[in-house]
Amino acid sequence: RDYLHPWLPWAQSENRSVTACAQTVERFRARDWHEPPEEIVLAMTDRTSGRIIGGTGLHTFSPSTAQAEIGYWITRDRSGNGLVTEAVVALADAALRLEIRTAGRNVPSQGVARRAGFAHEATLRAHRWIDGLGWDDTLVFGLLADQSSYDSLAH
Repeated sequence: RDYLHPWLPWAQSENRSVTACAQTVERFRARDWHEPPEEIVLAMTDRTSGRIIGGTGLHTFSPSTAQAEIGYWITRDRSGNGLVTEAVVALADAALRLEIRTAGRNVPSQGVARRAGFAHEATLRAHRWIDGLGWDDTLVFGLLADQSSYDSLAH
């Protein structure tokens, strides 16, 4: 959790027990999918064991314009293996325009955006407060649906 906390404050306060995690999963599963969701949350699982190794999803989702912001996290032991980039590219196939917003000091997250074909569009100076670090920039990366696919990244 300490590994995630600077970038994802919820990591310190939410889902602190197996019971709390199960309740969160059930809350997401019980959503009324007849109404357009504000977010779509997905688990990232190990292909062999099925163990949850991270999460991703579309946030501030606007179905009418097919726009969303992508969020993601992965366990420290699975970080750096390209799994988050693979998940981001797969989500990009489902939208017309996506954004990734990262902290200026979160270099690994910026790497995910760049490897997934997102362009750096803006830097919002001293835009976010990070506990223990102070004020930091927010970098905004954007991608249009016709700009990238996972197949083109692999070659």
